[in-house]
Amino acid sequence: MRTAIFTFLLIICFTSCTSTKSPRAKHVVLIGLDAMGSRALQRATTPTFNKMIQAGAVTIRSRSVRPTSSSQNWMSMVSGATPEMHGVTSNDWDPSNLSITPALKNKKGLFPTIFDAIKEQRPAEKVFLFYEWSEQDRMYDVSVVDKAVTGFTGTETFLKAQEAFFKDKPALLFVSINETDEMGHAYGHESEEFLHCVSHYDALVGDFIRQLEAADMLDDTVILVTADHGGHGKSHGSDQAADLTVPILLYGGSVTKGKLITEPTLICDVAATAAQLLQVQLPRGCAGNFIAAAFEPATAEVYLPMPFITPMTGLFKDKKEISIRADIADATIYYTTDGSIPTCDAKRYSHPFTLKESAVVRAVTCLNGQYSSVAEAMIRILPNTTAPAIAYKYYANYAGTSVPDFKKMGRPTRTGFVHEFSLDELDVENKDHFAVEFSAHLQVDSAGLYSFGIMSDDGALLFVDDALLIDNDGSHSSEMKRNSISLSAGKHTLRVAYFENYMGQKLELYYGSTTIPFQVVPFAKLIK
Repeated sequence: MRTAIFTFLLIICFTSCTSTKSPRAKHVVLIGLDAMGSRALQRATTPTFNKMIQAGAVTIRSRSVRPTSSSQNWMSMVSGATPEMHGVTSNDWDPSNLSITPALKNKKGLFPTIFDAIKEQRPAEKVFLFYEWSEQDRMYDVSVVDKAVTGFTGTETFLKAQEAFFKDKPALLFVSINETDEMGHAYGHESEEFLHCVSHYDALVGDFIRQLEAADMLDDTVILVTADHGGHGKSHGSDQAADLTVPILLYGGSVTKGKLITEPTLICDVAATAAQLLQVQLPRGCAGNFIAAAFEPATAEVYLPMPFITPMTGLFKDKKEISIRADIADATIYYTTDGSIPTCDAKRYSHPFTLKESAVVRAVTCLNGQYSSVAEAMIRILPNTTAPAIAYKYYANYAGTSVPDFKKMGRPTRTGFVHEFSLDELDVENKDHFAVEFSAHLQVDSAGLYSFGIMSDDGALLFVDDALLIDNDGSHSSEMKRNSISLSAGKHTLRVAYFENYMGQKLELYYGSTTIPFQVVPFAKLIK
């Protein structure tokens, strides 16, 4: 009797788990735009992605795996596993020199991907890979797929993938574009050049969708658009939200229209979602989950892109014009210039305005009582009468890979004074292998707990009253580290030690308190 009951329950469980009501698709098109983090999606002009969001589902809060660089995140995206399981740990990863052995291995000795799963479980189905960054094939066994194409520009890669899809109609098409990442590194992830590149691929995706509609294939196809990671400045790899947070757009098939996904998601969920849509199983040990929310009823919450403030940061003389835009029709932009969070009671943006004093500008998009995430710009306006207060010592031809002991550095190449703890006034753009020591006094008006942060590429140390407060040393991409300290009213000594190794450079010193918005340390508070 017990055996019969158990068998009956097992049948019920199996039937429910394989119900035809579960979302299915004949085709899944996975498009990854390298470095198109959530902020890039919101800031760029993207009519196609907006259409996909309105008639599909989106999350702008999905997380990449750490560190937020390409190799481990592409692998997590297509395997559904984390680096601890698949073993791909960095862009320097080499299958012949593993630091972590894959928890499972395919016939090539690599952790299996969704490509392996489809070809093992549904061998008659076709799988196509088109990837601009050729080094991806060191992570996947591309020999199992029906077509693997690389070695072309981003646009060529996309167009070849599109042509192949409509000719042979594979179950899975994976398109990986690297050009967006290259533009971020070359011009900055907040630059117009980078955002225009995102817009370019938005247009290509739009043409792909029009062909799907013309071929009457949209009901049978789910398109997923995402990214491996985001970026800030000209780099990525940090734990900042700009690097860590990526969008996932789902469109077509039975995806719910107008669904804003608020549940936590991970980049591993992309492979898990594609697998369930195509009725294949990923190996046990994968962290990815099917994004069920994309197929559940929509709520009253809607997607609102954050505004884009131009410029986002900088030191300017006398005054600076500020403009704000948002990639959405019929919405209102509200902004503040005192660092407070804007609401509908704040100033309504209608046209560019001029700042004649330093300000932390914040803005939101508002529609039908709902608000977007907050955009922020730190604008410093330098009057001609303000003398620089930060002393610096610059040392050229420094070959170390950590901050030097400046007491042993000998005579500096040059010395002088600057207005901020940064490299902007040192005329060192595109230079490598140097070190700088900065020092000044900070005027603290009110005693209290103060938070400091150093953003640096490469290493930097912050000393407050000769005691080390923040250690952001080492050769690394742009990364911020923070710490807090209680300060009495009066003058306090600040000293920043910095070195630049190679490929990219940045230094910014921030502070804030319960009454002061977290911002670049103002030159007005610095004393020789």
